[in-house]
Amino acid sequence: MKNFKRLIALVMSVMLFVSAVCVMTVSADDGRKFLVSHINQDDVFANASVIFTEKYMKDNGYTTLGDVTAGYKAKMGDKVAAVDAAWNNIHTDHKFQSFFAMSVQWNGENGRYEVVDSQITSKCGTMTCPENGFIIAIHADRDVPGQAPHNYPSTKFGEQNLGQVGQSNYVTGNFWKAFKNQPVYLYNIDVEKGTVITSGTFNSKMSAAGIANGLVEVYENFSSESYFTVGGEDSAATVDAFFPSNVAITYSAVEKQLKEYNKLYKGDYNTSSWENLEAVVSKYEVGDQTLDQKTVNAWAKEIEEAILNLVEYTGEEEEGSGSNNNTDNDAFQGGTTTDGEGGDNTVLIIVIAVVAVLVIAGVVFLLLASKKGSATKVEEIAAEEKTEEKTEEKTEE
Repeated sequence: MKNFKRLIALVMSVMLFVSAVCVMTVSADDGRKFLVSHINQDDVFANASVIFTEKYMKDNGYTTLGDVTAGYKAKMGDKVAAVDAAWNNIHTDHKFQSFFAMSVQWNGENGRYEVVDSQITSKCGTMTCPENGFIIAIHADRDVPGQAPHNYPSTKFGEQNLGQVGQSNYVTGNFWKAFKNQPVYLYNIDVEKGTVITSGTFNSKMSAAGIANGLVEVYENFSSESYFTVGGEDSAATVDAFFPSNVAITYSAVEKQLKEYNKLYKGDYNTSSWENLEAVVSKYEVGDQTLDQKTVNAWAKEIEEAILNLVEYTGEEEEGSGSNNNTDNDAFQGGTTTDGEGGDNTVLIIVIAVVAVLVIAGVVFLLLASKKGSATKVEEIAAEEKTEEKTEEKTEE
């Protein structure tokens, strides 16, 4: 019996440990990090990580990502051909067919950028830039074990982004495509001004500098302080994530909270907590386009917190305080929308439920096993007693 209890305790401990690990995994905040080497440069080639903004695409009359290299060949193809005609015919208009690319758009309701589409190789060239968004294209000329290394010094930079075969940070096509609908956060990148922070030199072989160098890239002491994360914010970031100022302001998150406010009856809550809620609700006006999206989203969060902090009226306040007044709320009308940065515990609840089921199943299994063992022991004892009785009968004879 003691051994059985110890076994149960061991199983419970293991299950609790697994549960804790699952919770820690679900609660992880940081996303996958990618460094950026260029922004709005059409002469990029091997190992580049470039962003093309909506303004850049429109100003140049480009619709798809493939239009970027087609435009570059029309402009610079003769200079590339003068150095290497065969290479120019094949590679100058490469249409990012060896790249990993994604289109990203600002989601005002959620107050963040999100991946609209993510593709690899041949489909990259057909990608379009969404309104209030940009396109990211990343390449890595990975060195393959057993084969001669590439001649690009920038290969090490490319492998920082997409990893090396066989290593834990290796990015596969399916992994990249799974980024669709995930949040994106930019650091040291301003897509409105078209700026990134880099040092050293990184000019591809088909850039003006590369062509002048005999169609050989110029890469010296290059590093980048500009990067983005996909799936979560960077908790170690030393700067705030980029927040656009030139997008239309949406009040959907505020309207959602005002709809919840309209469902409440002020007489159900004490004076101070209700007055606090009303003060927050009237802090700004819905539709005010002089505010930025960050302020609007913060206002929605304030209303949500004020609702959560309401204190129920207990009848102990003085009469006339207004806490049990039957006057209805002011007529704020709200719509529904997707939650912004608020926490979602759905996954955590599912994890806990699964662990609980596993624990119960384990206990039931052990109980049944114990009962089976006990029954077997009883049968063995009975058999021994019968054997002894037969022996005694023979002896008496």
